[in-house]
Amino acid sequence: NRSASNTNGNIFTMSTSGSNYTIMKEFKYVNSDGDDPFGNNMLLGPDGFLYGITSEGGYDGYGNFFKIKPDGSGYKILKELQYYVDGGYIYGKLLKASDGFLYAITYEGGEYDYGTIIRFGWDGKTTKLHDFTQEEGGYTYASLVEGPDGYLYGTTYEEGLHGEGTLFKITKDGSDFKVLHQFGKDNDGGYPYFNDPVFIGNKLYGMTYSGGYDGNGTIYRINTNGSGYEKIYDFISSDNNPYYPYSPLYKGSDNFIYGTSNSGGYNGDGTIFRFNPADLTVNTATGT
Repeated sequence: NRSASNTNGNIFTMSTSGSNYTIMKEFKYVNSDGDDPFGNNMLLGPDGFLYGITSEGGYDGYGNFFKIKPDGSGYKILKELQYYVDGGYIYGKLLKASDGFLYAITYEGGEYDYGTIIRFGWDGKTTKLHDFTQEEGGYTYASLVEGPDGYLYGTTYEEGLHGEGTLFKITKDGSDFKVLHQFGKDNDGGYPYFNDPVFIGNKLYGMTYSGGYDGNGTIYRINTNGSGYEKIYDFISSDNNPYYPYSPLYKGSDNFIYGTSNSGGYNGDGTIFRFNPADLTVNTATGT
């Protein structure tokens, strides 16, 4: 979300046809304004304001939680993240959970410096739910997703027992946190990047950016109780196949799972792919 006139990013509106592009807000990195909304989403609040986060900036430089009216007026910072108190640098999306609160993972900071899970109220009140330890994982780029059991699920990019990240779940009040899987053992995949998982029934499907048989990433599934981890697909860097999957997964109405890869395809510049959980096959549309 970088702009030509201001390297700290902006908020914009645009019609679905691609016309009427309008900049609503330019982040200036002055007066605690915040900057670099690193792919962070905007959510419509109950008061008609749009709510969002900046990955950096703010008084201490670790990001802000803010609101703004859809016409671009009324910008207000609701919370400036404090590194050791709240955690710092949110690179994933805000999750609006079924309880109406907003949830996110910080990249680092907190008590042990490996990041935190935090909850925002629409009024800006912030509650830290969990401090990651090294064994639990850290340095997260991904977002939280809500499971069918009401738990919040997520991945860390690094650390954990094998240094290649973890899969975890937590209750929305923070009272029950559990690591479901430690990545990086027996070619099961490693370093889940922006790879937010999806659910089909009581099974969670996710990806890792690297690791696996050829070192180019994997697709896995696991029961929501943490049992039954399976690596069900290895990305291979040959025959124009996708590899290094970079994005979140999306479940389509056709029950296929969709994602993108950072590399592979006919031109080597990445693909959009579709995964069939019924027969564990992948089909691609090639990037140009």
